Amino acid sequence: MQKSALLGIQKHSEVERIAREIALSKHCSLHKVQDLQDTRIHTMGWHLATKNGLSDYLRDNCELAMVAFELLGYKAEESLFDQSALFGRLSRIAKNVTLDVGHNALAARAIVETFQGKKITLVYNTYADKDYREILTILTPIIESVEIIWVEEGRIVPRTLLEEVLGDLGLTYGSFEFINSEKEYLIFGSFSVAEAFLKRKNNP
Repeated sequence: MQKSALLGIQKHSEVERIAREIALSKHCSLHKVQDLQDTRIHTMGWHLATKNGLSDYLRDNCELAMVAFELLGYKAEESLFDQSALFGRLSRIAKNVTLDVGHNALAARAIVETFQGKKITLVYNTYADKDYREILTILTPIIESVEIIWVEEGRIVPRTLLEEVLGDLGLTYGSFEFINSEKEYLIFGSFSVAEAFLKRKNNP
């Protein structure tokens, strides 16, 4: 551990308590992002979030990175933290299409917050070793239907197993064929899923 460490915004106080214990045992100074976050960084974070359509957690992460950058002795500039470095995390790639390569429960919860009150068509597939039942359960409140995208990758879950979970959750599903301009789409899964979709999009 370095001489200084930076702790981001935490939902659970237990995380901060454990971080302080570790920092103490390692003779390390622990800083909380809230204590170092000035108006300038907060304003840059909000500006980038508005400009690039970032969700709350991505804005928080962006501001955390700025604070860490300055803790290292550099000056944070807005241009260094623009959307190009964040492609793939809740990226709006068309007026009705959002792509996210987060394929775990934490990413799913952030997505539910972002799309709260909306219904989306989920274009999805997953590796067999991911907890796709938990992920789909979390996403269920915002899902109108699921479209399974074909991914040529040996680690992808057998379609029958994925369909079984979708059926258990009462979700309508089918195969992904094309983007309907009247629907809101979320492409969610691993980089393999994103790659498969982008190839289909660029070579219909």
